[in-house]
Amino acid sequence: MKVKQEIYSITMLRGIACLGVCIMHFSGTIDSKNLHEITKYGGYGVPIFFAISGFILPYSLDRSSYQIRDFFPFILKRIIRLEPSYIISILGLLLLSMLAQFSKFNSSDQIDFVNYNNLLHIFYLVDVFDGKWLNPAYWTLAIEFQFYLFIGIIYPLLRSNNVYVLTVSFVILNLLTLLVANDHYVPYFFSTFLSGIILFWYTSKRITLRNFLIFSAILGFLSFYKYGISGPICEILSITFILFMNKPIKPLIFLGTISYSLYLIHTIIGTDCIINFMQNYILDENGRIWLSLVTFPIVVAISWVFYLLIERPSIRMSKKIKYKLNIANKT
Repeated sequence: MKVKQEIYSITMLRGIACLGVCIMHFSGTIDSKNLHEITKYGGYGVPIFFAISGFILPYSLDRSSYQIRDFFPFILKRIIRLEPSYIISILGLLLLSMLAQFSKFNSSDQIDFVNYNNLLHIFYLVDVFDGKWLNPAYWTLAIEFQFYLFIGIIYPLLRSNNVYVLTVSFVILNLLTLLVANDHYVPYFFSTFLSGIILFWYTSKRITLRNFLIFSAILGFLSFYKYGISGPICEILSITFILFMNKPIKPLIFLGTISYSLYLIHTIIGTDCIINFMQNYILDENGRIWLSLVTFPIVVAISWVFYLLIERPSIRMSKKIKYKLNIANKT
């Protein structure tokens, strides 16, 4: 694969994954079992995001000649890249909670701006200490951050050119997936991340096509055992898309570019602010379907502004932190 093809496919796949999650959440207030049976598959966007991270993180670290001594600069880069948008989205959610108290339809208490549960959000520790996520989409960020910590430590093993070292790493990570039953911790999802990791090994010529197919088959079987049919489906879709979707499609590139911003605020603005409020006036099923459809472009537009004002400056700041070589592409 060429570098541009990899970046195009990753960006577009992020857009598709985020679109799926939005569709699932936006259809929540529509009273249709048949529709929910379809839109629930939008939840597959989450494991696809994990598969993307499994590929793009080692790919980027490989290009930057990452060493274990670069662990703290690497984590700092990730924090600067992601945390400002995350914190601003939390503040926006708290502000909307305050404004909601003025609505005659509001039935919930105002969320305090400063409390123990909110502090847990800053460090992605809500699940660890049995807190409650303010935004249902945030839990995946905790898993992603755990993965950053993990891969920053074990990457020297994942970049090995020795197939036996990679095979042992593959076996150990899959064993951890099978042993860890708590989905609050990243080992529970290692098989999903591994689909991206083995693709990185193959595209960087660390393993042959034969070994890649063997690893993929084993991974598919274990994923089915662990997660059900969604596991191998998401892994196959992710690997196939990254490998073969070489031509950029502008709408998907756009969605992929703003996907982090869209993911952060789609439930805050789309579900909580627009849909949950307007459903008090729109009671019939068809009207709520149209409401969800109209809400999506509004949320995309707001996400684009959020990206320009908050996320993009964070991306630029994170790129100023260097270890050995500068990472030329956004990760």
